[in-house]
Amino acid sequence: MVWFQEVSDRALERTLLPFIPARISPNQISWLRILSLPFIYYCLATQLYLPGFVLFTVAALTDALDGAMARTRNRVTEAGKVLDAVADRGLIGVVAIVGASSWHS
Repeated sequence: MVWFQEVSDRALERTLLPFIPARISPNQISWLRILSLPFIYYCLATQLYLPGFVLFTVAALTDALDGAMARTRNRVTEAGKVLDAVADRGLIGVVAIVGASSWHS
């Protein structure tokens, strides 16, 4: 799995990361993912599936982006690791909650 992370980090470093200013931290991107959770929940819970899918996809891509940014720019921190894990679990949790509630409707 480490080889895939290295390959994806290098691919993002050559494609998307040059467009992200150095003043933006990986933690800020993780916070953006956390702040998107209520919007994703609302869209999915109210059956606005296309906007929900777009928001979910962008949020999921930020997971790869913030990790690659932290590793390739030497900005890995313990706080960032925790924040990233919280954001990841929140994203999966939102989808699980909406999915579970749709089974009872």
